Amino acid sequence: MSSDMRKAYRAMTARYVFVLGFLAAIVGISHWLFHRQVSRQKEEAAIINAAGRQRMLSQHILLRAMLLSDPDYAAYKGVNHRGLIDSVALMESAHELLTRGRYASGEHRLSARMRALYFGPSRSLDSQVRAYLAHAKAFAASPTGGSPSARSQLKALTATAPADLLKSLDQAVSQLQAESERANKKMFILQDLALLVFLAGLLLTGFLILRPMVREVLDEQEELRELNETLERRVRERSEQLAEVRDRFIHNVNHELRTPITCVSAALKMLSEKSAGAVSSAQNECLAIAQRGSDQLLAMIEDLLEGTRAQTGKLAIQPASIAPDEALRQTAQDMRLVAAAKTLELQVDLPEGLPAVFADPLRVRQILTNLIGNAIKFTPENGSITVAARASAGDPKFVSVSVSDTGPGIIAEDVPKLFDRLYQSRDAQARHGLGLGLYICKELVVRQGGRIWVEENPGGGSRFVFTLPVA
Repeated sequence: MSSDMRKAYRAMTARYVFVLGFLAAIVGISHWLFHRQVSRQKEEAAIINAAGRQRMLSQHILLRAMLLSDPDYAAYKGVNHRGLIDSVALMESAHELLTRGRYASGEHRLSARMRALYFGPSRSLDSQVRAYLAHAKAFAASPTGGSPSARSQLKALTATAPADLLKSLDQAVSQLQAESERANKKMFILQDLALLVFLAGLLLTGFLILRPMVREVLDEQEELRELNETLERRVRERSEQLAEVRDRFIHNVNHELRTPITCVSAALKMLSEKSAGAVSSAQNECLAIAQRGSDQLLAMIEDLLEGTRAQTGKLAIQPASIAPDEALRQTAQDMRLVAAAKTLELQVDLPEGLPAVFADPLRVRQILTNLIGNAIKFTPENGSITVAARASAGDPKFVSVSVSDTGPGIIAEDVPKLFDRLYQSRDAQARHGLGLGLYICKELVVRQGGRIWVEENPGGGSRFVFTLPVA
């Protein structure tokens, strides 16, 4: 790693750590605020429950006192007196816990702020509760509920509560609820602020991390673009050099090889025809082998020249309106002798009224010669080859021409590459050739506006089909 890359890596890491710390601080502060608010709400709920408990006990004490003063309930005097004493003791115990900052059960701690809200700024509620409890205790200590002292204590107890005490307790609860609502509103505002700060943190992340990363990516893309342009320029220059070498090679092949091989082929033909004198049967067999070899070399040179013309766009096409059946019959007639030498039957299947096509007659014969020659090459002896033409069923604007054979067929994995330049199937590799024949056929068909493909022959073997546009 270079020093510049290490510096950039350290800078990006520092920015990343800073932003992570910033977002972690936001999350931590938000969590602390939420926890604080939840604790406060629990505290408010506890003290509101305590106020409700005191309210209920104050009413219960007054009810017990009034029942003790009623002669009709004299039979329940002991029960009511015991209940009065217990209620007074429970209310007093709860009040003492509240003054010390505890809930009635003693488990929840109350803050000074909550106690101030509950008892009031002058602790008036504390005084009221204590006075009420004092009158209740005095009434409970009276010898009988009907005595003058008991009636006096009941009057004092009634005057002290529950009206004023209940009013004070209700007021304390209202203050606590109002304070809780204000705290909740503040909490909502804090939540919104926390969300805004978090979004700001995300924007800061994009500014501190993503922006430099995007800039570095753009710089790398620019560098790659420049390298790509340089590479394309070099490839173009190299291609031009290779094209020049190829053209020189084709020129040499055409002039340095084709002419001598043509002369050799002509001389061999003269010897085989005994134009230069009689030859023995063994010599004649050697001449036939040499003649086939020279013809094959000429065919390979011609395929090489045609493939080069197709690749460079110099393949000449001169279309005209022609009758396809005439070109098919002439080509089949020319190839019958070659097929007969291998004991193959070459048939022609042409319907009446076949429409004229717009194509180059010489190129059509070249395509057919190549396809029929391949069929002869790969079809075993005593087989058959059929050349047929039909108006295309899928598209009436085309005529389809097919060459079918009874050979071994095409391997499925070879079909997608069969028309590629210089490609040879495994069966074709065992025979002499450059792998340009089908490539040239495809180029000739496509340049005349048609298409070519291979399919399985229903009778066994393969069937090559190409289309030509109707004139």
